[in-house]
Amino acid sequence: MDWKVRELGALLEKAQKGDVILTPELTRLAGSPGQVFWFLEVSAKNGVSIHITKTNTVMDGGFLSQVLASVFSKASMIELEFISARTKEGLKRALLDGKRMSRPPG
Repeated sequence: MDWKVRELGALLEKAQKGDVILTPELTRLAGSPGQVFWFLEVSAKNGVSIHITKTNTVMDGGFLSQVLASVFSKASMIELEFISARTKEGLKRALLDGKRMSRPPG
């Protein structure tokens, strides 16, 4: 879901220069790396810092923040690919084991 239609979008609209938004991970901000970048861009433009609590990282729109966002984004894309591959393997294995993959009859 797009971050702008969630409560997070309303929060960013209300935030003022110097405010801080806390999040455990960048991936919690939006559903895709592109949306995360957009969120970070809007927050930097508004002077709002994003603090990532798990890594103790501050995203304030500076050069280092942009580099870190790129790295975190690529890592999350790789993780999503791994999750997708594991899910497909699990479904394939379940089908080979004869498990029914649809609704029960009736």
